[in-house]
Amino acid sequence: MKHIVVFLAFENLDIIRTSFDSLKTADADFFVVENHSENSHLIKEYFSNQKLVGYIQFNKNAGANALNVFVRDYYD
Repeated sequence: MKHIVVFLAFENLDIIRTSFDSLKTADADFFVVENHSENSHLIKEYFSNQKLVGYIQFNKNAGANALNVFVRDYYD
């Protein structure tokens, strides 16, 4: 059984890129949950070139509720 990594992303593309790149070799599926920020367009562009099983970009910053939404709507 493959594991899923739920990756919470927000604002700082350099940190996001470094963190996600360090995980890419893991034998896991990746689902990105992004809180909206002024860099959302750059973050979305970065993740559009990654192997993901899912991607959510909130219209507003959902804060800690972002993971609750993932669990409620996508975890199955």
